[in-house]
Amino acid sequence: LALILVCSAGLFAGSEGPLVAHLGAIVASGVARGRFRCCRRRWRLPWKMVGHREQAEFVTVGAAVGVAGAFGSPVGGVLFSFEEAASYWPPELTWRTFFGCAVAAALAKATKNGFQGFPVTTFVEFPDAEADFEPWELVPFALLGAACGLLGTLFCLGTRSLGRLRQRLFTKAKPRVCVRIAEVLAMAACLLLTCALTPVLWGCRPLAP
Repeated sequence: LALILVCSAGLFAGSEGPLVAHLGAIVASGVARGRFRCCRRRWRLPWKMVGHREQAEFVTVGAAVGVAGAFGSPVGGVLFSFEEAASYWPPELTWRTFFGCAVAAALAKATKNGFQGFPVTTFVEFPDAEADFEPWELVPFALLGAACGLLGTLFCLGTRSLGRLRQRLFTKAKPRVCVRIAEVLAMAACLLLTCALTPVLWGCRPLAP
């Protein structure tokens, strides 16, 4: 529920986070086990996958479907799940995952257009034949890649430090519910103020047709 509210509010959670690592995998896990919890009740489905391997493979497919639905990229969903979500990848799982990703990407694209059409824009992109680059542009490309890599490292270090701090602050003995609520409200306020004040301070420019 919290992930749905975060995505609906437009906060900076990232579509790859809630849809890949959480929503897709959570739904797939509930379907694979044949039971889930909702509204403080346990619900059972008329099926259940037997064996941990089958359930783990279905969760892997769910993560890939989440990526495909978020970015409209079936192949990207398969590759992401193959690299990040799976510890074992049998050959027959590839086509099953790709089929699920293709259905998810097509359904997401149709839903965004209100089922009024199916434009291929941003779904199937063809490279511009006139696009080109000069050899000297490889230098700023490399510098940009190095800078982004360093920023990513700093982000990971900050996230790890923040996680350790929260582990010491929020314990089972002292959950500090009020502090947690205040933390969420402060983060939401900072994000919303950033989104609202950025166009006010720097202005907006009309896009060229």
